This record gives sequence, structure tokens and C-alpha cells, in this order.
Amino acid sequence: MLVLGGLVTAGLLTMGCRTRPAYGMSADLLPSVDRLRRAFVAAATDTQTWAPLAGAALLQVGDLDETVSKWGRDERPIFGRRAVAEDASDAIRNVALVGVATTHLLTPSSDNLWHGVRGKAQSTAIGVLAIRAQSTLVTELKDAFGRKRPLSDVRDSFPSSHAAWTATFGAYARRHVDAMPLPAIEKQIISGGFTATTGLVSWARVEAGRHYASDVLVGWAIGNFIALFVHDAFIGHTPGAPRVSVTAGPRAVGVGVTIQR
Repeated sequence: MLVLGGLVTAGLLTMGCRTRPAYGMSADLLPSVDRLRRAFVAAATDTQTWAPLAGAALLQVGDLDETVSKWGRDERPIFGRRAVAEDASDAIRNVALVGVATTHLLTPSSDNLWHGVRGKAQSTAIGVLAIRAQSTLVTELKDAFGRKRPLSDVRDSFPSSHAAWTATFGAYARRHVDAMPLPAIEKQIISGGFTATTGLVSWARVEAGRHYASDVLVGWAIGNFIALFVHDAFIGHTPGAPRVSVTAGPRAVGVGVTIQR
């Protein structure tokens, strides 16, 4: 409810603000090498890319991955039953999908209807590209590694597609929130809600016995990385509009530029 309340606030503020260009209007379908490099570095160094990968690497020490995953399956501390955990992973993933669609609609638009529609259409097409890239990579990795699921002989456990999809939605939603004219604390709260959805879906897959803990962590990292890379490379990441301030004194004039988050 807190996240939905924040999104409503964002929508009201966005509808009343036309100081920023329409979201998606600055999309570049042929980004420069430098822009691709910066997008790659930003995506790779994002906490939700490297931290899950580091966690998955740590789980490879001894039998830690199996131990943590078995504890989750047996104890089920959050969802109680495996069937509930599996249903919850689907439901929460769908909530994240609704959330990313909602934040996309609430990104800054324009008084010019054509500009607003064009921006939304361009950013939607690029978002579909990110989802397609993530899905293709996850499928290829599943086939390449052929890891058996914890409770069956099906060999498509690594990485988790549920975690990857939800992380993709969450990463894109965070970029949408960055583009909104909101105070930093509200952006952090809303973005934190999307991070929580990825965490809940990931752990639900472990409790349901569908994946090992390392499977969901790697899926999380893949979804986050691809979403941020594609977004920043083709749409660009502009968390705040520059504000120029001019101060005049008896002997000097000062000019300052600040970037608002």
C-alpha cells in the first residue's frame, strides 16, 4: 500500500510538472560506444547486480547452497507451505509487472500530445527489447548448465526465470521513478518496494522447492543488469533536471549548477 500511495503521489506531481522533456523522447536507437560503455559500467556496478552475484559465489563454499536451500524448503519461514510459496511467486511477479507498467505511465509527459505518445512508445519498445534479451539469455543458460531442480529431475533450475523477470521489472521501475519529480526519500521508498518484490519472489522460489538459493540470486543479477544496461544505453539515465542558480553580490556574481535527484 505504501508503494501504491507513493505512485499516486508521483502521478499527481508528474501531471502538474512540465519542466522536463517527455520520458523516452531522448531515446537513441544507435547509441555511441561511449554511451554503451557508461551504461555497461552503471549496470555492472549497481548493487542489485554485483551483490546477488557475490552472494551466489559465497554459496558455492562447501555445501552452503544446498544447506541454505534445504533449510528454506523445510522450514518455510515466510510462506508456510510450498504451494503457497509457489502461488506467491507468480502473484508477486505479476504485481511487479503491474508496477512497472504504472510507473511507466506516470513518467513525465508533455503538453504536446505527439511528443508524449512518441516518448511512451519508444520507451515501451526498448523495454520489450530488455525483456526479450533477458528471457533469451536465461533460457540459453538453463540449457547450457542443465542443473536439476531440488525436488525433480527437470534440468532447468539455473538460473531462476522468476527472479530474472521480477528483477527486470523492478530495475525498469526504479529508472521510471528516477525520472519523476519526487523528493529523494519518496524515490527511495518506492524503489525499495520494487526491490522487496524481487526479494520475495526469489525466496518464494526457494521455499517452493523450485530453485536453489544461488539460482535465484544469479537470476536476480541477470535481470537487473540487462534492464539497466538496455535502459541507460538506449533511453539514458537522467535522475534529475539541472538547475542553474545565479547569485549577485556587491563585487561578484556567482553561477551554480545542481543536479536534483
